[in-house]
Amino acid sequence: MPPVLSNRTCYSDADCVPNACCGEGTAVTHVQDAPTCGIAPCSGRCPDGTIDCGRCVPFCRGARCSAACQ
Repeated sequence: MPPVLSNRTCYSDADCVPNACCGEGTAVTHVQDAPTCGIAPCSGRCPDGTIDCGRCVPFCRGARCSAACQ
């Protein structure tokens, strides 16, 4: 399970995101602490240990960000 980098209160799943753009983050953080990705091009790569390719989904549980992984 990826680590959580933020202790901010979340109110919905949209408040919780990977800590890097294009799904290549290795941890979960609050959207206010996340990088600004804008229209950064994504390579489509799937590095080992990343949120999306590890099939993890950031979500809000008990007012804190977490991740559910397959």
